[in-house]
Formats: sequence, structure tokens, C-alpha cells
Amino acid sequence: MGTVISVVSGKGGTGKSSTVVGVGIALSHLGKRVLCIDFDFGMRCLDLLFGCSDTVCMDCMDVMAGRCSLSQAVTVHPIHKSLFLLLAPVSIPSALSLEKFNALVSCAKAAYDYILIDTSPGLGVSFQSACAVSDGVLVLSHCTMPALRGSQLTANSLPHTIPAHIILNGVKAKQLSHFPMTIDEVMDYVGLPLLGMIPNDVHLFQATSSEHFLPFPAHKGACAAYQNIARRLTGEAVPLMRFA
Repeated sequence: MGTVISVVSGKGGTGKSSTVVGVGIALSHLGKRVLCIDFDFGMRCLDLLFGCSDTVCMDCMDVMAGRCSLSQAVTVHPIHKSLFLLLAPVSIPSALSLEKFNALVSCAKAAYDYILIDTSPGLGVSFQSACAVSDGVLVLSHCTMPALRGSQLTANSLPHTIPAHIILNGVKAKQLSHFPMTIDEVMDYVGLPLLGMIPNDVHLFQATSSEHFLPFPAHKGACAAYQNIARRLTGEAVPLMRFA
């Protein structure tokens, strides 16, 4: 059975979507079948990062409504053939059946090794529904006090039975040296262990801006951080990236 991991954040703009795709690609390189579920209702963007915005027709609500099967709704990544996408609807649904979403996720767990759910920011229905079916949660944050406060509130809203970690995104070495907290103090403040730090990377900005997530340097910067996070998710002990 596959492992379901929700990627959440207290505030928007923390890089959830790019992290979902980056870690998904890295997991696929480790030989895993990975499904990325875009669960950010009305603001979906994973199709842009997959480079398939003109080819996707069905979404998760179509699956839950019985208009198509999960296999009919998913789209394979054009380069990474063990990475798949299931989109959110373009409009916010008036109601969401947790029972039907549970059934969708159960079907996905039978077909994929990892299911990564990209949720809407905040603590609304997307967050609550995703956490209800998850085996783990990753809280994305920038290393700023407003973002960390949002992460703290998010962490406090998580079910205590679900393992959760924080990932710091867009990190700059100079920022760390001037930040009033150490990394250990950040973990204490948020109340979650650190899974990884993703550096600020101009190649990542260029990749997301052009609607083509790859290529960018595969063994340094953000891409290396995604690979390290993926390896940790599979149980491998990987040292934290050094920020000089």
C-alpha cells in the first residue's frame, strides 16, 4: 500500500506546489510510482509545473462523482514516466464528501508507492480533508517570523496521531546568519522536527516561470534538497544540506 503525504502551509507563497513536484520527481528517480494530487481548489497550478496544462481534462471531483476512474483522470509526466498528476477542479466545490475522497485515496494507495497532496494554504476544508487521509504531513515555511507563526498554528491544528515535519523553503545563507533563532529554536517554536531546508535557487525560479519545471542543475541547489528530502521520506539517513 502506498504512503500518503500532505504538503500544507499556514500562509500562501511558501512553495508547496514546487516542493510537491520536486520531491515527486526525486521519489520517481528512486524507482517509486508517485501520484501528485492537486487539492488547491480554484488555484491549481501543478499542471503548469508538469507542462501539461493544455492536455488535462478530468480532475479529482470527476473521479469522486463517478464520471471517470482514477486511471482515466491521471496524467503522466512527459519526462518522468513514473510520476503522475491528478488535478483539482478550477472552481471551488460547494461541498466535499470525505467518504468519496477516502475512497479515491484508497484506490490511489493500491496503485502508487507515494501520494503527495498539494493543499490550499490555511486550515480550511482542503487542509482538513487531506490530513484526514494522510500518513504524514509536511509543513512548508519560509524562515521569517510571520511564516513561522503560521506554521506553528498549522502544526497545532494537526491530528496528534499523524507524523509531521517542517521544511524551510527559499533559505539563504546570509538570512540564516542574521535570523534571531537557531534551527533548533525554530523547531522548538513551531513544535515540529525539521525534514529539510531548500535553498533559494534562481534555477528553480526560472523553471517555474517558464512552465517547465526541468531542467535545472540536478545535483545542487533546490534539486539536491528535493533529492535529500525524498531519500529521508524513504527512511534513509541523509545529513542536512550545508549553508555556507
